[in-house]
Parts: sequence; C-alpha cells; structure tokens
Amino acid sequence: MIARNTFTIKGWYYNFAPPLIAKALAYGEKMNTEDNINKNEFYDIALSFAGEDRRYVETVANILREKKVNVFYDLFSKVDLWGKDLFQYLNNIYQNKSVYTVVFISKHYKNKRWTSHELKSAQSRAFDENKEYILPARFDDTDIPGVNKMTGYLDLNSIAPDELAIMICQKLDGLATSLMGRTYFDDEDSLYEISINKLLAAIEWCHRNNKYQEVITLGRKVDFYLKKEMQWSKRKKYLYLSLDAATKLGAESRILDIKRNIAAIAMNQGDFEESINMSKEILIVAEKHRDNSELFDSYHALGRVFEAKGDYGNAKKYYNKALEVSKKFLSERNSSNTIHELAVVMYRMSDYKKAEELYKEAIDIADMTGFAFIKSCSLHGLGLLYQYKNTGIQDITFAENYYNKSLEIKKTLGNQEEIARTEYQLADLYYDKEKYDEALELISHCVDIFEKTDHRYLIQARQLKRQIIDKKK
Repeated sequence: MIARNTFTIKGWYYNFAPPLIAKALAYGEKMNTEDNINKNEFYDIALSFAGEDRRYVETVANILREKKVNVFYDLFSKVDLWGKDLFQYLNNIYQNKSVYTVVFISKHYKNKRWTSHELKSAQSRAFDENKEYILPARFDDTDIPGVNKMTGYLDLNSIAPDELAIMICQKLDGLATSLMGRTYFDDEDSLYEISINKLLAAIEWCHRNNKYQEVITLGRKVDFYLKKEMQWSKRKKYLYLSLDAATKLGAESRILDIKRNIAAIAMNQGDFEESINMSKEILIVAEKHRDNSELFDSYHALGRVFEAKGDYGNAKKYYNKALEVSKKFLSERNSSNTIHELAVVMYRMSDYKKAEELYKEAIDIADMTGFAFIKSCSLHGLGLLYQYKNTGIQDITFAENYYNKSLEIKKTLGNQEEIARTEYQLADLYYDKEKYDEALELISHCVDIFEKTDHRYLIQARQLKRQIIDKKK
C-alpha cells in the first residue's frame, strides 16, 4: 500500500502503465501463438556461410522454417537487417541470440570478411559456454582457424539438405530432453544467463512442435528462474505457453496453478481485468469441486485484485467470503491473511479505527501461528495509520518504528517487492522529516525493484525519487 500519489490509483495506472510482453492467449479467442514466438529474441539455429554456398544453405533454411525451426538466415531477415549496424547486429546474433550456430565450411568461407566476423562471435560464445555451440558442416577439407579439426562435423558431400535439416531438428530435440533432466542451473557464474536462454528457446521449440508434456516440464524450470530474477513480464509470457500446453493435455491441477500465477502477475502489473477474469475461472472450478482450500484461495485472490483496482466494496465482499471459509474449515493462519487484507480495505474506506483493530488482530494470530509475512505486512499497515494526518491518530515516531519492524522481517524473508513497498513508505516519511539522504537511499532501491518487475507503483516511486533529489540540490 502506497499513500503519496498525485493521481488516483485507478486513474494514473491505467494512463501510464508500461506495455506488457504480448500475451500468448486472449479471452474469448485463441491468439496466434506461433506469431508471438516468431517475434522472440532467440533463434534455435543461426546459419553462417559464404555466398558461393547459398544454394545448398537456402534449401536447408527453407526446410527448417517448414519444420517450425526459428532459424536466422540473412534473406529471412532483410527488413530486420535494413539500416542496422551489421557489425554489432550480427555479433549479437551469433554470440548471444542463437542456441546453436551451423558453420558451413568451404574454400569460399575462409577468406570472407563477414564469415570471419560471424565465426569470431560464435567462437566467443563457445569459449564462454564451454559446451557445444558451433556445429561444423563441411563442403571440403579447408582448414578454418579456430575450428578444431577434432570437433565432430558433418560431411555435406554425402548429406542432402533435407537430411541436414532433420539432423538439426534432432539436435534441438536432444537439447530439450537434456534440459528436462537437469534439476538446476549454475547461477554463480557467467554461464547462468546462457543456460536460461537455452531453456527459454527449448520450451518455445517444444511448444511450436506440439510437445506439450515437455512444455509443462520445462515450464516449471522456466518459471522458477524467471520468478527468481523477478522478470514478471517475461515470466507471464512463458506461463501462457505452459497454460496452452496444460489445456491441450487436460491437466486441470496444473492449469489452476498456472492461472493463479498469471492472475497475481497481472494484478501487480495493473492489468486488473485480466486478473479478475483469470481468478473467476479458478473460482468456477473450486465451486464445482467444493474444495474449501481452493475456495478460500479464489475468494482471497479476487479480494486482492478488487482491492488493487480500488473497488473496495467487492474487495470486502470476497474477503468476507474467504474469512467465512477459513474460520469454518481451515486454519487460523489462513484467517490472519484475510484479516490483514480486510484491514487494508478498511484503511482505504477511511474506517481507520476498524483498520487498526484488524491489523493488530492479524499480528496476534500471525505471532501464534508463526506467519512472519503477514506480521510484516500488518506492521506496515500500522505504519501507514500513524504516518498521515487524515487518520486522526498520526504519530511519526510510531510510524517509523512500525516500518522498521516490518522491514526487518521482510529482509529475513527476502521478498524484494515487499521490501521495496516498505522502503517506499519509509522514504516518504523521511522526505517529510527532511532526512533526504536516508530517503534517497531507500527510494533508489525501491525504484530498481519496481523497474525490474514492471510494478504498478513504479511511476509513483520515480516521482518521489525526483522530489527527494530536487530537495537535496
């Protein structure tokens, strides 16, 4: 919850929300997923060749495209190449944006300026990754500096273009299979980003080729890493690919999990209608199954998105439904979560006495049940109650104390978005106290996190940062 705002939450967010990466499905109609993927930043295969060998290579490229391989072949990318700094653009393709590069070695390849540049870029990637990346295919025995003669290659004198295309597809299948079997990726060194890019390319390859079980398996790994990196827009895109695959397979439990994640991301990014629609779809299934845990989660999720949207009447309605279910059938831990959210709604509806009562109740239950996250959120809420004059109970010292207690717990839990929310409020408080150095340090970290996650409060945070900087001048 963030208070300083020169616009209403509904008003400013809808006017200024950053665009999201294209959705893979849309309500009421199926979007063209294939078009979406073709716009992706990755290539399954890049082809490096001399112009004299184009006839063979072009046949391979056309067959690969027919087989739904996302291939970089210069004549397929004329518009993209038009006007670009080709030195930098091609370096990026061959070093960063391809899963593999097929190098077509011949007497013509050796002395060409552009093939030399492409090969050096590919070699740089192969060196960094220390795994197979360059796939040599030979028209003759020409010695190419940097291409180890001991590296396995294909002899194109005995392989037709269609056969080579099939072998490339087999290579991509093999990559997907190997990634499915891995339980983790090393994020301690420079190989981390390369591994993630391969993983993203592999899930797209499987989706384009209707390998839906593989999409679901790889999708779990993708989601884990994108969530860890807080790349919410990209995470949402790949969740939609997994949702499409789970729907094709009729995997209902996986469908519900994916929809919950999409709904939460959509809410945080301010796409409230998408979040509401997704949450209501989940609720229909929960009501059908009469599953109390599912019902609680669905009511609570709908309460949260209506609260974020500013529709406090509906938020209160759904939170009360969730609270009824939790008190009858579930644990006090569930109840403390909903009680906290009801306190937020009461705060927004200016019933500050009731909000204070509910925040304290949520903290008491959280203490009994060990629910540290809810305790941190309710402490944050009490900070808000005591920070501003309009509540009638303003006490800046109390507010600062509650924020610091909240921040201390959130840092032990490691939830960066929640940390950023409390940092915003504390920065706001320090701004009013003219403690600009402390305020700037807090708001700078807050902005960094909100930028990373496309958070709906990003514009507000940037605005406060500018105000603090102006005061420091």
